[in-house]
Amino acid sequence: MLLYTRALEAFPGLKQRLFRLLYQYLGRYEYADWTFMNYGYNTPLLSGEALQLFAEDEPDRYCIQLYECVTAGAQLKGRSLLEIGCGRGGGLSYLHRYRGPRMSRGLDIAPRAVAVCRARHVHPGVGDLWFQVGDALATDYDEGAFDVVVNVESSHCYPSRFDFFLEVRRVLKPGGTFCYADLHETDAAEGIESALQGAGFAVIQREDLTPGVLRSLAADDSRKRELILARAPWVLRRAFNCFAGVVGSRTHRSFVVGARQYTRWLLRKV
Repeated sequence: MLLYTRALEAFPGLKQRLFRLLYQYLGRYEYADWTFMNYGYNTPLLSGEALQLFAEDEPDRYCIQLYECVTAGAQLKGRSLLEIGCGRGGGLSYLHRYRGPRMSRGLDIAPRAVAVCRARHVHPGVGDLWFQVGDALATDYDEGAFDVVVNVESSHCYPSRFDFFLEVRRVLKPGGTFCYADLHETDAAEGIESALQGAGFAVIQREDLTPGVLRSLAADDSRKRELILARAPWVLRRAFNCFAGVVGSRTHRSFVVGARQYTRWLLRKV
């Protein structure tokens, strides 16, 4: 499905509805043993020190490392944090538990996904963490409500990236931080950056994450295939392989041949 987003650009409302249906469908798997839907990130650490995780988080190491990479350079401790496009909530739960924001909010357009997030991640003792249903282009949050906004591998589903960037700017405090990453056609990177600047953001960092994403897809391939075999109806397995980016799928090949890349930006509201 990801490979047809360009064809759907002329029909933004249809694109949003299709992706909402997809994530509603995935929400059926409330008790499935997965809490992330990103492609992950894997790269040798020059320091030789691996990211320290609790045992229960270890199976999601590559997906968690993507969140660490995307939020590198952003101060989260004691801040107000919003993730737009929170999916099954694993990323925001990780940031909330490990990075110490004083308040964390997750927003997703699919009600079933939000229900999964609340059931899995909101419990006594977790602190000020909550998830709610909402539209990435028109949230219910007040202007200047958050210090940091995170968006990972989600904006390609939206009717308009530029309108989304404007909404992120609106809900950020003056000087607030936007941690943004997504996959896109390789020749679209400059246009995305121009849109970010046009929406009122200064670019602090920009990094092509494609090599690390490809290493993650290879390292996590067996686990993903096992999940798809266990959870997906046989008629949908090929589509799920593409969605998950398993090795040899059309999504995976698009990264290998350079048709697509995965980029992260660290931005400041100006």
